[in-house]
Amino acid sequence: MATRRNNTAAWKIWTVAAGVLLIIGSLWSYRIIVHDVLPFQSPLALAEIEERTQYGERRTLLLPDESEVHLNVGTSLVYRPGFSDSVRWVRLNGEAFFDVKPDGRPFMVRTPTTSIRVSGTSFNVWARENMTTVIVKEGQVSVQDVNRNPNDGVVLLPDQRVIHRPGQEIAPPEAVDAEEAPGAVPSPNQIARLAGGLPALLGFLAVYALWTSWENMDRAYRNNELFKLMPITGVANLVAGVDQYVRITPASNERGNPSWPKLVTDHGKRMHAFLIREPDLDVFAHVHPFLTPAGNFMMATPPLPASDYRLYVISQMRAA
Repeated sequence: MATRRNNTAAWKIWTVAAGVLLIIGSLWSYRIIVHDVLPFQSPLALAEIEERTQYGERRTLLLPDESEVHLNVGTSLVYRPGFSDSVRWVRLNGEAFFDVKPDGRPFMVRTPTTSIRVSGTSFNVWARENMTTVIVKEGQVSVQDVNRNPNDGVVLLPDQRVIHRPGQEIAPPEAVDAEEAPGAVPSPNQIARLAGGLPALLGFLAVYALWTSWENMDRAYRNNELFKLMPITGVANLVAGVDQYVRITPASNERGNPSWPKLVTDHGKRMHAFLIREPDLDVFAHVHPFLTPAGNFMMATPPLPASDYRLYVISQMRAA
């Protein structure tokens, strides 16, 4: 009996000891995983902050480490309010220019396809689901494929660019002018060029406005004021012994109805008619037709020798 009690007591002691060791090991693992990698923070500090810009909107952010991020249109940036003691990381989908403040900790940008690691530098990132482009302005940038061996990455120097597409190896860096390359923030050279081109643009707009105004005036003059031949129809009744006359009828308008434009008097008359004998042009008559209630102009024929005559009519439209 004594031996059985001793065995039971020893088993209980070993069970308690194993439980204590398990608890200590769990706490130690928690310290290593959570405290050393991500130091203890309040639940509020562990929450992620997402900044978004709409299309047509740009914004400048100041991160917790005082690094500046300039977001281009249609961009999303995610980060935590308090960076850890070992690393500063953000997630980007869109385009942003980073001006990272060096403080001894690496700064990491995660895109849908690429992981970017820097310490203190300025660079531009364009990141979408199908491609990531990185352009370095100052410092050094390490670019890695998130789905491949981290050792397969490339290092970019100032005025270099790299393009990465999913499923492909990161292309070798290529030389670019970071000041001239498009990005989320215009460079001083780009701003100076825009400012220098502003007078030329204003001059072009002024010339274009004057040219447009002149074209409109010219079009209005040609359509409304410049002399234009107006088609008419003349019917002559020249039967001997009967009142001889000539009836002048206007051509049909757009609606198919014959009508005269608005005429004004010239030398006291709305219409001047001229009869000239052809082909010798040796007989001439100047007659003033009158407007009838039916809307036609009528004129009595003067006593002219029998022959062929051509009828010319002159009228002045309003404002012509």
